[in-house]
Amino acid sequence: MDKTVKNNLYLIIIAVIFIIGILLRLKAYLLVRPLWHDECSLAISILDRNILGYFRALAHLQSAPPLFMMSTKFITLIAGFKELALRFIPQISGLLSIWIFYQLTRQTFKKKTSIIAANILFSINYYLIYYSQEFKQYSSDVLLVITAILVFSKINLKNLTTKQLLIAGILTSLLPLISIPATFVIGAFLITQIIKYKKSIINELLIFFAPIACVMLVYLITIKQQTQQIEQLKLYWNDLGFIKPSIKNILLTIKTNYAYYFRPNKLVVIAIIMTLAGIYETFKRRTNTVLILAFFTILEAIFCSIMQIYPIYERVSLYLAPLIILLISIPFEKFSKSKIYYTSIYSILFILYFSGYNSGYFKHLFSNDLFLRKDSRSALQTIINSYKEDEYILYNTSSDSEYFYYSRYFKFSTPKTGIINLPVYKKELYNSILNSLPDDRNYWFYYAYDNSKEPVVEFLLDWSKDKKVTFQKEFNGAVILRIQND
Repeated sequence: MDKTVKNNLYLIIIAVIFIIGILLRLKAYLLVRPLWHDECSLAISILDRNILGYFRALAHLQSAPPLFMMSTKFITLIAGFKELALRFIPQISGLLSIWIFYQLTRQTFKKKTSIIAANILFSINYYLIYYSQEFKQYSSDVLLVITAILVFSKINLKNLTTKQLLIAGILTSLLPLISIPATFVIGAFLITQIIKYKKSIINELLIFFAPIACVMLVYLITIKQQTQQIEQLKLYWNDLGFIKPSIKNILLTIKTNYAYYFRPNKLVVIAIIMTLAGIYETFKRRTNTVLILAFFTILEAIFCSIMQIYPIYERVSLYLAPLIILLISIPFEKFSKSKIYYTSIYSILFILYFSGYNSGYFKHLFSNDLFLRKDSRSALQTIINSYKEDEYILYNTSSDSEYFYYSRYFKFSTPKTGIINLPVYKKELYNSILNSLPDDRNYWFYYAYDNSKEPVVEFLLDWSKDKKVTFQKEFNGAVILRIQND
């Protein structure tokens, strides 16, 4: 085939990959699905704080970088407090990451086969699409991590003047304020510079690191104010995200995260084999700065998980997915007619593992109920449409975020509301609390979200069987019902 034809075919394939990736992210974003529990919990801090109030612990045990929150607050002040405004930064991050990842692969690989394979995996990745339309920082984490790797791969501190070192240090110091995982890339970059130049780079490192140290000091002061919340988050992640020195825990961590990064593909053993092949090729290509930075970033993430600094678990470590895609795609560089056995075996492994990306997968991605979870918006809207002034609205503890957010979203206010808190998870106790409600009132029950470990919706539904229920409906798992007593 003519070289020009080959190049045109390559450009057409890359363009198609871009279009698919962009369409999938835009389509998911423009569905404007209701915020679910975690999004509502984070959105409350956007509602209640000014643009400089995000260095303190966030409400409802949420965690997000201050500049991410400040930027979102600014957008909502301009565009209004709606779902599309809250999700604007994740969406832009998701779209930009397609282009940045492509540039990363161009700098990493020589063969067009490798570039195409990596970009396909990135473009159609389930959770990279999902988090481009969720109001959380994980999409911007992905963008900042791959952008930082791309930029740092082109920087050599030895070649910078004192002024350039200071400017680079100031810009780099902003990264942790936008994305905590980007800190791992900074560490990886410093390690590679030290390995390359050893003691001769100390002066440059001191100048470059000075602004970063100042920001770290601000972080230390902030962390001191958030000690209680950090300890609660550590307890939450203890059984999930912190790697422990046991073979069972390490294998479980690998299995859990690979199953998440590459949903719905399930043959994790094959993915691990391909990753190990990629790591081997990385060490053979030690001059490839992108691969070395990606490798050290992964090592730093693992170290921080072991030290219980930052967890590696599903969504909070989604930024590792593009780096693993790079590793999985490196072996394509060895494909040739002279290595037919290697080429054939790796191709079979690749196709076998990623066989989950079939027609059913894409059919789901283009469905109208894509990513729809508990529909707390429609549930509360239904109550508001039928609400009478003498009625009371009660909700379970897990639904407080949804009620606070969507009641303000709809500009709905009533003093006749209450939360049903269950201090000890017992059905008898819950029934006792419900039975203690005054029986001369009419009630709306709003159970938009339920704690999966201690669900109480079934308690409510069972208790209501002998009551006068005048309305009951489920909205994709969110339950409302009305009980009339008068």
